[in-house]
Amino acid sequence: MKRFLILSALAGLVLGFLPAEVRALDTQVHGFGGWAYGWTNGNKYSVGDKHGSYTNSYFALNLSASPYEKLAANVQTIWKTSDKGVETDLDYAFAEWTFWEWLKFRIGKVKCPFGIYSEIWDVGTLRPFYGLPQGIYGTPGTMATKAYYGLGLTGRHDLSSTWGLQYDLYGGEMDFPGIAETDPANPMTTRQLEPRIKNAVGGRIIVQTPLDGLSAGVSAGIGEIKVFSGGKEIDYYVGDSHFLLDGHIEYLLDPVSVRAEYGHMRKLNGKDINYNSFYVEGAYKFLEHIQVAVRYDVKLVDFNIPELPVNVPDSNKDLGFGLNYWFNPNLVIKASYHLIKGNLMAMPSDQMEYITAVATGNFEDPTHLFVFGSQFSF
Repeated sequence: MKRFLILSALAGLVLGFLPAEVRALDTQVHGFGGWAYGWTNGNKYSVGDKHGSYTNSYFALNLSASPYEKLAANVQTIWKTSDKGVETDLDYAFAEWTFWEWLKFRIGKVKCPFGIYSEIWDVGTLRPFYGLPQGIYGTPGTMATKAYYGLGLTGRHDLSSTWGLQYDLYGGEMDFPGIAETDPANPMTTRQLEPRIKNAVGGRIIVQTPLDGLSAGVSAGIGEIKVFSGGKEIDYYVGDSHFLLDGHIEYLLDPVSVRAEYGHMRKLNGKDINYNSFYVEGAYKFLEHIQVAVRYDVKLVDFNIPELPVNVPDSNKDLGFGLNYWFNPNLVIKASYHLIKGNLMAMPSDQMEYITAVATGNFEDPTHLFVFGSQFSF
């Protein structure tokens, strides 16, 4: 809170010294937040654990300003609480220069154009479940990330009165969420892994169809994978090159929403790890405020690593059912039940329990998760 007040005061001080004609131009403030209680029958998964976790909350503050006609600046910071405490992160901070509507230049830490949810990661009022599909957007083996460091081009062009095309092209470096794993040097402890893709090049194309609400897209990226732990690069079980591919289709027309997405991640050189994920998600709203939802989310991993123990989990299958109450489009209460088979992402909270489960193959399976919470936006 102290950091937030200092940031707000500095922002107000800066704005106070700007010329009136600059302050009068478009400046917008948006926020996205939520809180959830999560309980499971044993394993830790998503926002839930066997004790019942109340400490899942977040708030993202998004600021955008256009001090001149062709220039826009965008910043987003997020605060998150969990059992580990409070975390603060800079989601993105970038400048955008508009040449034409079909050609805009971006530079900085830029929101990543990948799949359906990367650019709206924290906006819970734009999806039917509290959490994102874990197969593509969850750890371990996250395929998507919020932002890249570098520069890119984006734009939109109407091909006809009914067809439209949106495109993105970018280059730079991408960080992915950290992964905790057993430290080979000391099996009784864990280490935090920080995957990064350097010298990355990627892009996305989305086609708007003549059918209202229907669009389809494809995303791809390639770069050099590096893994860090404790700030130092380590020799990990991966090759030098990293390939990402995503295809999606969505239909959004009240009261119906349908989304489907497929993701593939592959290491091209050396020892390979191949990830394949897909989900299908549908929701229907009735009586103006009530929404029902269902999602089937799958992640499969092919570990081509002889050194790994034979019992390391390699799959995650999540069948979820949701029931929501929407006060309005900016405030929703969500409840969901998830049946998870496989232990790639549903695993014991205690490190020794996980080590024992890997050694014996005796994981708790399936996992039942119940989530109750609320999300808002402005």
